[in-house]
Amino acid sequence: MAKPREFLIKESALELKALRKRQCIFKYEKRLIWLESILTNRFKTRKQLADYLNITPKTSERWTVKYMDNGIDGLLSDEPKQIRSRIITPEM
Repeated sequence: MAKPREFLIKESALELKALRKRQCIFKYEKRLIWLESILTNRFKTRKQLADYLNITPKTSERWTVKYMDNGIDGLLSDEPKQIRSRIITPEM
């Protein structure tokens, strides 16, 4: 397995905890738990963290890239995917 990507978390553990308590949507709360766990080194490996949150390591890597590219705002937003339908073509 590849070495997990290292990145700098700008928010403090207290800020993440406060933000987590304000979340109404569980999937965003789960992302904040993930980020807080990485910051505080709660788990020995990222695989253990992924198992705890019931996500795949690939999802964890996607969240890492989202956080690195767009910060906390990018992590807590779901932008629409820019995937074109293969079934419905422009000719239809």
